[in-house]
Amino acid sequence: MAHTPEELAKLSQSIFISPNEGEKLVKTIELMQKYKDKKNDNFSYYHAFLGNRAAQEAFKANPIIEKIVAREIKSNTFKRATEFRDALTPVCKDRSALKKLLGGKQNLAESLDYVESRGGTAKLPKRVHSAMEILISLNLEILKGLSDPELNKIHADLKKIKRKTIPLLKTIDRIKADRKTTSK
Repeated sequence: MAHTPEELAKLSQSIFISPNEGEKLVKTIELMQKYKDKKNDNFSYYHAFLGNRAAQEAFKANPIIEKIVAREIKSNTFKRATEFRDALTPVCKDRSALKKLLGGKQNLAESLDYVESRGGTAKLPKRVHSAMEILISLNLEILKGLSDPELNKIHADLKKIKRKTIPLLKTIDRIKADRKTTSK
């Protein structure tokens, strides 16, 4: 089902999409055909796999992942393609989880659980990281543009953050130290 770039461009234009998106749609269909998946509902899963940067990087290093992904899609473990995509990214970025998936020791859902158990995708660390990024983005120019009431509110909130952060850091250090002594 190979198409010339000109054919793809013409076809894409006729349905009002970019040639790149047209090529990706064709590749998605070809991938489904390769794995004999005739279930139309699975199209978005294959499309998510082809559009997932982490999964494509993993595929370049381990082409077998394509076969594993097809098996995962057919298993209907994930009820929505977005859930499937959101599982692919952390698993493909985590070497040990990817190794377990590639070795057949775990399926994608189990590999995602493994990543999450190690704090790789937990919501709380992501939220703390997002808060940190917001604080880092504050600079003199932004602060100068704020009104006095806005500055007062930020000042008060930052003082609260400071009061909460120091005890939290000590608690985290204590938890980590306790875990080290109990694991020995």
